[in-house]
Amino acid sequence: MRRCWAHGYTGAVSQRIRLSRVCDGARLCSEGTESRGLRCTQVNGSRSASHTDTLHYLLLLGRHPIAIDWSVAVKIPVFVSGPTSLNPDQKASRAIVMGFLEELNLEPRALGRSDYPSELPLREVLIIAKHCAGGIILGYEQFQATAGTWKRGIGVTAGERKLKPRETAGFPSPWNQLEAGILFGLGVPLLIFRETGISGGVFDNGVTDVFIHPTPAPKLTSKDRSSLKEVFLKWHARASARYYGT
Repeated sequence: MRRCWAHGYTGAVSQRIRLSRVCDGARLCSEGTESRGLRCTQVNGSRSASHTDTLHYLLLLGRHPIAIDWSVAVKIPVFVSGPTSLNPDQKASRAIVMGFLEELNLEPRALGRSDYPSELPLREVLIIAKHCAGGIILGYEQFQATAGTWKRGIGVTAGERKLKPRETAGFPSPWNQLEAGILFGLGVPLLIFRETGISGGVFDNGVTDVFIHPTPAPKLTSKDRSSLKEVFLKWHARASARYYGT
């Protein structure tokens, strides 16, 4: 259900009531401990599929009219896959991503951040993802190897390779791969970012039908911010189309 904040006026007393909108927009019900049927009639403006439109409705709760402004109503839920433990630069980078989501009126959903499992974690990811209109994969490094062998035991001619002196290999959270696979299987529009040095699976070019972007730098120039915003706007358009079924 899509949510909104309604400002209700009963005489001189102002109250704030949280509501859930049923899909056709004609009936609403309160989210409190009591569930009471409410009647809704349009006051002005015509209904539009866009969540940015300002629509005013008259909600009849008993004898008290409540005016509703839908311009602050709908936050489209999107799944954000990323580790919870981040270094300072990674936190700053993630904050930039979250800032764009807030600017575009999107609600980030993530296991361990906005949602906590009541069942098996992987099943909980699937439940959350089914209710999201878009997905963002943040491939931040979680493990770094300074020595090791790729494809050990198959021979150099078959692809075996050792890390060179001073060479490192970075690895993201394995949950990135699991969550990306679930979102891709559901057909959710994806936006994928990877930190420098991250590769493999969903972070390899050509694995999915989307371009792999570098994670935002902790401090963006105005030009880089503008370019990144264009990326988010294009993805937002696809997520919105999925959410509204257009």
